[in-house]
Amino acid sequence: MSKHRLRGRSNRHLRPKRYDAGMSVSPLALLTGKCPRCCRGRIFKPVWGRTIMSMNPDCPNCGLHFEREPGYFVGAMYVSYTIGVALVLPVALVLILLAGWGVVPVTIIAILETLVLMPLAFRWARVFWLHMDFAFFPR
Repeated sequence: MSKHRLRGRSNRHLRPKRYDAGMSVSPLALLTGKCPRCCRGRIFKPVWGRTIMSMNPDCPNCGLHFEREPGYFVGAMYVSYTIGVALVLPVALVLILLAGWGVVPVTIIAILETLVLMPLAFRWARVFWLHMDFAFFPR
């Protein structure tokens, strides 16, 4: 087999063959923050430095425009809130119920945890929103 043919086989499971309604979402692309169409281009710029919240306007690989219209990511705020609660609440409950900590120290820990994790939840929520939107309304 030629080298080109092997390269095409190795990542065939990552990208769908057609872009039509009802197609499945690639879990690997969803977890790694890749484009929902081609499963190769990065949705966000690398995390280093001040670019943790910077999103690419278009996919560098296939050219998919990520923001359809103003206010497109309003729904991602609900996803981000859900992720935040899922990350902060269990820690707070363990500290109160099992460790016997008071409300004030647990509140301080929860605020610090929120400040650290919310930029990541912001990214995960937008990636999730893009993938779910593309699964139902491909472009």
